[in-house]
Amino acid sequence: MQARREKNAWIVVLSRGEKVKETLDAWAKKADVQGGFVTAIGAVKDATLAYYDLKKKEYFTRTFQGDYELVSLSGNFSETGLHAHAVIGSPEFETFGGHLVEATVSITCEAFIVPTEFIRRKPDAESGLKHMLLD
Repeated sequence: MQARREKNAWIVVLSRGEKVKETLDAWAKKADVQGGFVTAIGAVKDATLAYYDLKKKEYFTRTFQGDYELVSLSGNFSETGLHAHAVIGSPEFETFGGHLVEATVSITCEAFIVPTEFIRRKPDAESGLKHMLLD
């Protein structure tokens, strides 16, 4: 992984074999990014995505074995770490999307991160999820 600080943002490039969520979470902790927004593109393999079923209040996961384009990753950092959604594209030009559980970089992952102030989350009884708390 490489990281470079820009005026108001960071550019973080993950290398082949690194875990996307694990690496970005570790980087954010080391860089003291306690809030912020991230967008990324690249190529990944063995991506696990999740869908949240509101009625059952649980995530259902699916792992996509093999190589995929990371068409889009969009998310945020808060006290609970990285929360991101991803769209991956297959060699057949099919796309799949959902909550990013984890994926392994197969070629590169190029992330642009804009830090913000500390972001807290609080549990929401209706959805069962932790929502951003702006105070």
